[in-house]
Amino acid sequence: MRIAVLSIGCAIGLVVFGLILLPDGEVATLSTFGADGTQHQTQVWVVDGNGSSANPHGELFLRTGPRTRWLARLRARPEVELERGGETHAYVAVVEESPEVRERVNRAMAEKYGFPNRLLGRIYDPASSVPVRLVPDPTRKPAEADDAPH
Repeated sequence: MRIAVLSIGCAIGLVVFGLILLPDGEVATLSTFGADGTQHQTQVWVVDGNGSSANPHGELFLRTGPRTRWLARLRARPEVELERGGETHAYVAVVEESPEVRERVNRAMAEKYGFPNRLLGRIYDPASSVPVRLVPDPTRKPAEADDAPH
């Protein structure tokens, strides 16, 4: 039991160390919403869906494990927000089941996040990851924008 706990602790430490070494350091904040409207924030990696960082407000992709809480929340309520580069935008989350999309997102993550992505791949099997497409939602303003003075 102690060896298992120590192994898990070391693995988590390696991932944290790897995150510190991110070349671009891009970690975005995803906001999902519970059934009661409570906002939950999660740090995520993000890649551009159109292959270009020149369109930061276009379609994006995230990935997660199949049993994360934030995945369950967005399956129940797909309206999400993403803070990236100091700006928050509203999206509709679409869970992608296609193995081709999973492979494309895994390749994009590997290319963008390099060493930390390889560390994560030693702990979690990328073949079981769940890609999530974020489609811009022009009908909604982010919650933070609603709280701003008019």
